[in-house]
Amino acid sequence: MAKLSPADRWKTHILEQIKALRLSDDLRGLRARGLTSLGRKRMYSFQEWWDDFGRRATSPTYRRWYEECSNLAERFRLVPWVVSNLCLLKGYRPENEIGLMVMESDWPRVRFVTDSNDETFLRKLSYNAQQVGVYVIQRRESVENLFVNADQNEKGDYSNSSDNGSVTGSKFFVRVETPLEYPPEAAAQLHREASQLAKELARQMGYDIPKRLRASKLVPMAEDLRVTTKRLPRGGSYDIIDRTYADDLGKDQKRRKLISSRRHKLRVRLLKPYEPNSNPGEQSK
Repeated sequence: MAKLSPADRWKTHILEQIKALRLSDDLRGLRARGLTSLGRKRMYSFQEWWDDFGRRATSPTYRRWYEECSNLAERFRLVPWVVSNLCLLKGYRPENEIGLMVMESDWPRVRFVTDSNDETFLRKLSYNAQQVGVYVIQRRESVENLFVNADQNEKGDYSNSSDNGSVTGSKFFVRVETPLEYPPEAAAQLHREASQLAKELARQMGYDIPKRLRASKLVPMAEDLRVTTKRLPRGGSYDIIDRTYADDLGKDQKRRKLISSRRHKLRVRLLKPYEPNSNPGEQSK
């Protein structure tokens, strides 16, 4: 039997919860009470269900019954509408909608979080975030609120905003929330995808995005390569070669080019980003 992917393991976990709900003795009695609350003897067809939405939404008896659905759904860690639909909607099979509709009460989420109070920045961030399907959380000390533009259908003129990510406080962070039962491999994959979404959003917002962080074996050689010296004096490369390769001087020309290349890489990595008036994005080009 082929090994299941992390995402498929999570789907199997949800299917087990749905199966357990179907087998529950409570579901049968709940279905009978739900039909009675609506004055029906038979389950709804999809069209009937859709047409009768207004009556259900305004019925106090139905709302009390829906609370029972919520309590039962909580026991199986599912959303309430899975229970209510299984009770009342003929032919409803929630297992066919996993991935299209949320079935579990606790599911993985990606959020962008910011401490900024700048209205223009928040509107720009919120608009662009929702284009990639993620909501923005505005954090003020220990209080968090979902930030939503008044009219998400109106893009607004954010392209000319003076904020390009450099204003103090106008930054955002990516946060991934996963249930305890979520497979670790799937959580790791979600973190990678969230990081890519954050980088894409940052590009749209005008941030400079550095290249992927990698360790360099050259960093411990910074002093030996004299990286703080902008230009080596004549013969300076050979002095470095003599100290670095004292046991073998047969490849001086090749090593001189190697020393030059290593010095350049280290200067870009260690010095260039911190020089006055430098562009933080230059080292990634």
